[in-house]
Amino acid sequence: PSFILSKFARLKVKSCLSGDGGDELFGGYRRYFNFLKINKIVSNKVLRFFFKYLLIQDLDDLSLKHDSKIYFRFMQLLNYSKYSNTKTLYEKLISFKTIFKFHETKSNNLNEDKNKISETELKKFMMDFDFRNYLPDNNLTKMDRASMKNSLEVRSPLLSKEIIEFIIKIDPNLRINSDKKYLIKKVLEKYIPNSYFERPKRGFSIPLHSWLNDKLFNWATEILKKPNLILIGIINHEEI
Repeated sequence: PSFILSKFARLKVKSCLSGDGGDELFGGYRRYFNFLKINKIVSNKVLRFFFKYLLIQDLDDLSLKHDSKIYFRFMQLLNYSKYSNTKTLYEKLISFKTIFKFHETKSNNLNEDKNKISETELKKFMMDFDFRNYLPDNNLTKMDRASMKNSLEVRSPLLSKEIIEFIIKIDPNLRINSDKKYLIKKVLEKYIPNSYFERPKRGFSIPLHSWLNDKLFNWATEILKKPNLILIGIINHEEI
């Protein structure tokens, strides 16, 4: 999608602005809210036992059931007893890096008491982690390749030095509020109608999940067989 959009934009302009960094700096990802709920379960022995060993008929109250990816990861986390602290659990939830043999796990933190980290600290950690990992490794890389292939210059004003230095000083509870991107919306409502931005968040990605479970299922299954992963040499097949 980013390539197609860049190709279309280049027909009219030579440069564009993107909103990259907005989710990481202003708490826009739905997973932040989901993980706050997940953490309350995995950090509580009674709740963890309940969800792990009893039949789960309804997760609507957790707003997780509609998100199959998050739900699947959530059920996995209940079995990841070796990842004993909250921060490592979040990394395990969203990061693909652990599948690589050269990935270094911060084992010195594995015995940290999950209850020692406050909700405020967790909010800050999640945004900082994504800002340092998911944003450059996925979003910025994707946009840079898609735009440069079409000779389009894309700039990210939300990643300006001044904005970053300002936002990291703000209370994480304002950045991850009951409303996604709360601070940005409070600024925007001074200049444009709320109907322009009070809309459901929509991703901008290909239907990879559907493809891998349909037309690309056999292809993916063959690639992920243990002998093939060992042959590749850089993938930790035990993680897969």
